[in-house]
Amino acid sequence: MNQVPESFIAPNAESFDGVDPYTIANITGIMGVFNFIGSVILGTVADYIGRFNMTIFTGMLCVVMQLGVWFTAATVASLWTFAVIYGMALATFYNLIISLIVDCTGIEPSEVGTGCAVFVSFVGALLGKPLASMIVNQTEVPNY
Repeated sequence: MNQVPESFIAPNAESFDGVDPYTIANITGIMGVFNFIGSVILGTVADYIGRFNMTIFTGMLCVVMQLGVWFTAATVASLWTFAVIYGMALATFYNLIISLIVDCTGIEPSEVGTGCAVFVSFVGALLGKPLASMIVNQTEVPNY
């Protein structure tokens, strides 16, 4: 689950007509605020419905937000919606992954499991943004 849309949300908002520069600057900040809010609220819900169930739910919510809202965003309001919901879901997903690794591997080998998860995430973060930028620069489709 790479954070490619988070990097491109402000440049994408600039392409809309009549958008205030302060609004563009605040979108990523609001996403960060809702990272915290989502961690608290959805983390509490995960205590009741289960960590695994919440991880599946937030992972699917991130996919739906990227494919359903990010790719079809035509207004700044749709980008705000994306920033709020995606920010909440992404933070909860990342917070619950570590506890799921401990559940799956146990306490003793949890360092190895966490290291493998962080390494895989590192590779995705290292390659995801440059590849996404390359795709964006070579396509004719607007706002992608």
